[in-house]
Amino acid sequence: MGHRRIFYGKTEKEEIDDGKTVRLGDFGLFRPSFVGKSADTEAGVSASNIVRKRILFFPGKAFSQMLGNMSVTKMVVPDTDYTDGSSNGGGDNSNPSGGNDGDQGENPLG
Repeated sequence: MGHRRIFYGKTEKEEIDDGKTVRLGDFGLFRPSFVGKSADTEAGVSASNIVRKRILFFPGKAFSQMLGNMSVTKMVVPDTDYTDGSSNGGGDNSNPSGGNDGDQGENPLG
């Protein structure tokens, strides 16, 4: 079971449920946000006007520094053939599962 941080008897989830911003030290801030439909009158406003809810994350100083120092490199996929040229994809010719023989000519969609 994971650790839960408590703020005056409430967890982060409860604080966010109450519409409050939660700071997790140098890691950053979590702020609740929503998008809603407008209404012509106060009586026309209800929870059903909310069309999207989300949590916004704002990285703290330590997290921002880590992201700023992170390097990005292009991944090169090796052009290597790992099969031995046989129809079963390599290895020996036994089929211990008793299932499909790997025939590439079969159409899996019928």
